[in-house]
Amino acid sequence: MVAFALGVYAVIIIYHTSPTVSNQNERIYLHTPPYSDVREGYVKLSDMKPGDFGYFMYPSSYNYSDKWNAYQKFILIRLPSWLGGDKNDTSSFRAYSQLDIASHCILVYGRFNTQNIEDVCWFEKYRIIDGAASTQPLKVLVKPIYNALPQLDLAIDNDGYLSVKPPTWTANMNGVIGDGRILSADDIRKSSEILLQGYKEAYGINLNIPLKLQTREFLLLISNSGGTTKVQYQNLETWNGTAKLSLEFCNCSSSSLETRYNEDHLIQVDGIPMVSYGAGQQDTKTGEYQGYQVSFIKNGYKITLTESKLLHVITSEILNDFFNGTNQSTIQKSG
Repeated sequence: MVAFALGVYAVIIIYHTSPTVSNQNERIYLHTPPYSDVREGYVKLSDMKPGDFGYFMYPSSYNYSDKWNAYQKFILIRLPSWLGGDKNDTSSFRAYSQLDIASHCILVYGRFNTQNIEDVCWFEKYRIIDGAASTQPLKVLVKPIYNALPQLDLAIDNDGYLSVKPPTWTANMNGVIGDGRILSADDIRKSSEILLQGYKEAYGINLNIPLKLQTREFLLLISNSGGTTKVQYQNLETWNGTAKLSLEFCNCSSSSLETRYNEDHLIQVDGIPMVSYGAGQQDTKTGEYQGYQVSFIKNGYKITLTESKLLHVITSEILNDFFNGTNQSTIQKSG
């Protein structure tokens, strides 16, 4: 049974081609999840509120319930208001392929948050603002895989219905279904600026969140979980360097670190109290770990930066990105 499943999977990957293209704009017939307030059927811009979504086929002649039509399945999302979803035009919408470009599983939206489309097989995430992948997807067999989901361009017809413009299925245009779409690092950076600014305004954060870290990682994903802001950074040129930042408002001061943490983990960097925990393998000669989690207090927020870098590199990033480029001298144990 497993061998049969793998065989079918391989056939889909190797032999299936991109969907056919209508020679004119084609209305979207939306299929909605059971808990949605959006009605099923042809959809107008006013039928969907910011944050609403549904699924559709392109071309619409395909049957959505037929699992073999994965290459024809798409997700239609009206962006949240804070990402521009309240604009009264097609810029409020995104339409992406529902086929994951690495695992070829069917993607889902709206399970855990409304900022990312998710692959439940390999746990890949794609952000809704531009379809960019949260990591550089692994190649499947010998097929190329690009860094964003294929997308469809939308229009509004004379009767006010959302419709799909005829796509061009190439990597640098609408993308290749099952392989992806080429999104430049500059395009990702521009979308990240919109993402960060919109998030800060939506959640009332009065604190500088770096768009780019000192070591060239760029903000890729940002989300809120239980009141804690979580940010993922990625080196967009090499896709090797990653970093994670969390911000939790505790209305506390730096002195609280001394009472909350064991003194073995307390350090002072240019007079700024921090807490550091080593991770990964430890060098027996220098005592350095392969990576660190470093926490500090700024404007009432407990901020934690986690990276696979040496401690002095991470603390230097913190000084540069949160304390106006203070020159690092030495790392000292507190007390």
